[in-house]
Amino acid sequence: MKQMMKFTLFMLFPLGLASCDLFNVDVESTLTGTLDIAVAEDMSKGALEAYPFNASTTMAIDDPDVIKYKDNIVNVGVDGIVAEVVSVTKNGTPIDGVAFLSGSTFTMSNGVINASHTLPEDWDIAVGSTVTLDDLGGFYDDVSAILSDVEDFDLGMTGTSSHQGIEVTISIDIDVTITGSPF
Repeated sequence: MKQMMKFTLFMLFPLGLASCDLFNVDVESTLTGTLDIAVAEDMSKGALEAYPFNASTTMAIDDPDVIKYKDNIVNVGVDGIVAEVVSVTKNGTPIDGVAFLSGSTFTMSNGVINASHTLPEDWDIAVGSTVTLDDLGGFYDDVSAILSDVEDFDLGMTGTSSHQGIEVTISIDIDVTITGSPF
């Protein structure tokens, strides 16, 4: 009887370990998306001080290390989000002196959960300039929830620009740590 008890405990012990965090794997990744923003030319009389824009794209999660744990994700931690200006042009020619005005908002959504970050001040739009989307009001928690499905999601920006008739390309980098279980 003691032998049977030892054998049973010996067999159940590995099963107990499999369900604990001992075997979890952390995968660090940077998910990158590109947002192309066009600020329309306003043909009305009189110059405006702010020109509205609204742009969106679908961002794919295509990191093979993240996809590997798609069905066994334990946690998604957002470590940081940075937007960087890749190009800013007017009629195909580079332009300086552009700003996206305070109140312009980055958005992310998977159709169920929505996350947004509003710029607290004007952002000078020059090639190479960056803005860090800080974790304000649970923003990172919402982004984490969106990413936990490891599905494509919508990335957008709406707001106002100091210039009209321009095209801006922004790269968005989301640094994440995905904790997954191999079981």
